[in-house]
Order: sequence, then C-alpha cells, then structure tokens
Amino acid sequence: MTRGCILQVPATRIAARLPGALAVGDAVIEFGVERTPDGGSHSKRFSAAWTKGGSQGTATIDLRPVSKKATEIFVKLDRPEGSKKLLWARPMLRRLGDLFAAALAYEIETRSIEEASAFGVRRTSAELVKARAS
Repeated sequence: MTRGCILQVPATRIAARLPGALAVGDAVIEFGVERTPDGGSHSKRFSAAWTKGGSQGTATIDLRPVSKKATEIFVKLDRPEGSKKLLWARPMLRRLGDLFAAALAYEIETRSIEEASAFGVRRTSAELVKARAS
C-alpha cells in the first residue's frame, strides 16, 4: 500500500466531486465506478485505470476518514498485463501511486469542490505535485 495524503475535507464531499481524470506529466489516471469499501461506513473505494507512456493498468483509490473533517487518500496501482509487466517494479508503481495521491489531494485543495466538474481533465506538472507534497 502506498502512503496516504491527508486532506482537511470530509470523505463524503471528496467522493461526490472526484474529477473524471487527472494527468500528471505524461501519466494519466481515470476514475471509475465506486466499489465496496474496506474500513468503515464513510470510507469510499473507486476503481480506476492508469496510463504512462505505452503502459496501462488498473488501480484502486481509497478514501478513508481520519476524523470528521479530514480524509486520507490512498492510490494502489496494479502492474500492467503482458510484456510491459516486467518493466514495472513495485517501487516504481508505489512512487507513481504516491504521485497520483498527492496530485488528487492538490486538485481537491486548490479547486473549489462545489465548482469542480466531474468530467474535466486538469493537467498538473509532476514537479508542482512533488513540491507541494514535501
């Protein structure tokens, strides 16, 4: 599991306003349908698909409440299928998952949740996300 990013936003408000997709450099994650969560009544879990370069795979996004007004975001990427599977070691997937979690936290914190479009793709540079996460 990747390390999580903590937001000062309730999980129910985040889940209602997830973007359709999020791009960080040449890596893109597209959010899918909600799945059965683990970890409490207010936890949310979403399926997703990720691409980077010529590789693509599936992912799981977990939103877990830490308190009434704080939420932790986890992004777990699965290895791509086929011959590209050998190119993606677990530490690389963990780093990319951490980057997606930080980018999602950045997106939610900087964009008004009430005005967020659920169908837009917002591009963010990897350097901006890494600088914000450190």
